Amino acid sequence: MPPLNSLPLFSTAITNMPSIALRCLLILSALLTAGGCSEMPATVSGRVTVGGEAHEGLRVGFIPQAGGATAISKTDADGNYTIRTGKARGLMPGEYRVTVSGYTRTPSPNMSAAEVDALRIVGVEHSNRKTSPNLTVIEPGGNVFDLNLPAP
Repeated sequence: MPPLNSLPLFSTAITNMPSIALRCLLILSALLTAGGCSEMPATVSGRVTVGGEAHEGLRVGFIPQAGGATAISKTDADGNYTIRTGKARGLMPGEYRVTVSGYTRTPSPNMSAAEVDALRIVGVEHSNRKTSPNLTVIEPGGNVFDLNLPAP
């Protein structure tokens, strides 16, 4: 009987094993090197008030101006929030547009625009991701970004 590595089925797999192993090692080392170059997220927290009052459940969004995923948090009963990006806590340093939105109750699909606007806790100008006037620069380390917004 001929040796296994001389059979057509096994010869290709056996002779390619060193090449496959080398490729896997190169990919793994590239991933580990790239992972070590990224910056650590900066912590971001703060307090939101509307007309001087805190509201639970307001959505606070940080939109990176250089592009990327929006980080969203909700305020607690005292108006405090802590930003997370996915499951990670914090943001990468950079410039962000901040949005805040919330309703006294969930609008229903059959409501008119005027009825939906009447339910807003925060004015529409602060909830628009393109035109919100709330801009901030997140620095490495700890960041506190408080917002005192006017009532709508």
